Amino acid sequence: MLILGIDTATMTLSLSLVERDGVSGADKMLSEANFPPPAQHSALLPGEIGRMLEGAGKCLDDLSAIVVGLGPGSFTGLRVGLATARAIAFARGIPLVGASSLHAMALAAAREKSASLEQGDILVPLFDARKGEVYGGLFRVTAGGEPAVELPEFVMKPEALAEKLSGEAHPVLFGPGRAAYPALHALPRLFADRDPTPSASALISTVKEIPVGLGSEEMMTSANALEPHYVRPSDHEWKMTHPEA
Repeated sequence: MLILGIDTATMTLSLSLVERDGVSGADKMLSEANFPPPAQHSALLPGEIGRMLEGAGKCLDDLSAIVVGLGPGSFTGLRVGLATARAIAFARGIPLVGASSLHAMALAAAREKSASLEQGDILVPLFDARKGEVYGGLFRVTAGGEPAVELPEFVMKPEALAEKLSGEAHPVLFGPGRAAYPALHALPRLFADRDPTPSASALISTVKEIPVGLGSEEMMTSANALEPHYVRPSDHEWKMTHPEA
């Protein structure tokens, strides 16, 4: 099963092509590419998808499914990613599955830093939500080393998050949201050299089952039902509730 992963939750676009074994469920990454700002997601997609497929000796007809990041994150970025994924899925008649961009970050971090993490540690991936807030999630490291959701995705003031985490024994922060706010700098940092963004290959790994055997109508209904995890209101709705801003 050839799976295309797309994440546009942050300013960095991540694309990945993964081959999943139909028996064991093991994933083999064929290709992954990350495109940092200032390149625009809309300008890169779908051209870079075509180049990635070509580089792997594949084409759109070879795709079995698409996994797209649903955020939370940039409203515009999430819409561009989902629209692109839908267009390809509809055109090729393949399943489209949505996944949490924050969960993908937590999974990638748990795998990369497995030697320094212990069962019970709290992983806190963060995006800059602007307006003095961060998008985040809390994931507890399990006995098997995988991150389990401890708290649903949220948007919060950095100061409030720092206070909330003061009651946790081993929280570790990472992601562009950590770097953006001084109120979070004193808390434990998972990566000393960088603040990573979501990986499309890790995004695919968070999805354990891809629906197969769907009829075209059922597949389209499922894909159309996907919505980004905005977490907070749109800019227009936010301004209506924050007239002083």
